[in-house]
Amino acid sequence: LGYTWIDQGEQLDRATDMIKKAVSLAPNDGFIADSLGWAYYRQNQYDKAVAELERAVELRPQDPVINDHLGDAYWKVGRKLEAQFQW
Repeated sequence: LGYTWIDQGEQLDRATDMIKKAVSLAPNDGFIADSLGWAYYRQNQYDKAVAELERAVELRPQDPVINDHLGDAYWKVGRKLEAQFQW
């Protein structure tokens, strides 16, 4: 539910809190780390997004959606070459 709200741009604070709780329960789940990173991205917290999405990619390196999200975050912080690599 948290990721759906984030993706739709709804209830971002509440969704982020839900995802943070999920991360605390399953800290090594790359999909949940991606959700938190994407939540930060959608709230224009790009540095936090990069940190969390890099962690998600370490946990799930072959997932194309997570790599795409990291590319988007890299682009926003000016890391254009790294963004292109992720895409």
